Amino acid sequence: MNQASFKLKKSKLLVQLTKMTKTLGRISKWNKYTVLEITVTDGLLTLVIPGIRLELKCETSSTAKATLSLFYFKDIIQTTNGIELDCIITDRTIKMGGVSVHAKTTFFETDSILKASNYPLTIPIYTSCD
Repeated sequence: MNQASFKLKKSKLLVQLTKMTKTLGRISKWNKYTVLEITVTDGLLTLVIPGIRLELKCETSSTAKATLSLFYFKDIIQTTNGIELDCIITDRTIKMGGVSVHAKTTFFETDSILKASNYPLTIPIYTSCD
C-alpha cells in the first residue's frame, strides 16, 4: 500500500487555508466545489487552487499528490483536536487525526515528477498573415 504523510502546526495550516478561502469570497454554488490539490514532497507541503499556490515547510515522509474539496478540507482541519496536525495520505484516503475521508484522486511516485517544472512565463502565439 502506498503512503505519504505530513506533520505541521494546525494553526499554521488554518491561516493559509483561510487566505485561500477569502480570495474566493463567500461559499456559493460557483465556488463550493473548488478543488484543493495537496502535494507532499521532501520537507514541503504545496497547496494549490486555481490562481493560488502556497508552500509550507513541514515534516514529511515519502511523496504524494491528492485532491479534495477546499472547503471540506478546511472544515475538517478546524474540527480536528490538537496543536499538531498529522495527515496520512494512502490510496484514495486522507487521514487527519481520527477522521478518514475519501480523496478525489491520489498519486504516488518519486518526487521528481511532482516538483514544479520551469515553464516560460509567456507563451508565444503564432499567427499567419496570408
